[in-house]
Amino acid sequence: MKKYCRVLAFDSALQGCSAAFYDSGTQETFHEIVVMERGQAEHLVPMIERVMRAAGRDYAGLDALCVTVGPGAFTGIRLALSAARGMALALEIPVVGLTTFDVLAAQYFSGGSKNADLCILLETKRSDYYAQFFAHDAKPQSAPFAGGGASIMDMMEGKNITLAGDAAVRFHREQEGAAVFSVVSGFDLPDPRVMARMAADLYAGADDVSSLPPPQPLYLRGADVTQSKSVKRRME
Repeated sequence: MKKYCRVLAFDSALQGCSAAFYDSGTQETFHEIVVMERGQAEHLVPMIERVMRAAGRDYAGLDALCVTVGPGAFTGIRLALSAARGMALALEIPVVGLTTFDVLAAQYFSGGSKNADLCILLETKRSDYYAQFFAHDAKPQSAPFAGGGASIMDMMEGKNITLAGDAAVRFHREQEGAAVFSVVSGFDLPDPRVMARMAADLYAGADDVSSLPPPQPLYLRGADVTQSKSVKRRME
């Protein structure tokens, strides 16, 4: 098996769109990140093409793809997963799926162990939050979940916690008592360079890359669907 891996990673699960190429043999990285609330469907593929052109690499030379599986926006998750699955089928290479929580935690802990535990809070576009807790040594302390502010505050009671993620500021502002916790900025979007390096490590550590499980979307709740209020006509 190769000792190095050339990875294309991309994400559109949260409020942005990003892509990165990484060669673990040469340590070369090329990437692009754009913050956007909507429009990922129009920007993702052209962004991927720009990154590959900047890297001067051909798609046929890729060893693996990497994509975020959620939680996040329903449409954004499906968009990136569909693109990854289509490309993987055409190129006959594996796809590594990573949760947005795992990528953001890896970004935060990239400098080593911290003094406080970490709670990543992501927007749901509702009053609650997507959340996951990590210990100060980067190990997960909970599974990803969707919960209200009060229940998350109960889980934090008596702990030294740092808040991160695109909903951390809202949580800090809205929840009574959250002021005792610190908020760190710069962790609102998964970094595709971190994603690519994580995928390369998984690829290198796999006995058989074909055995890597295909990525599945991580939904912590169902899609927002509203029942039509119009009266349907029935034929007697």
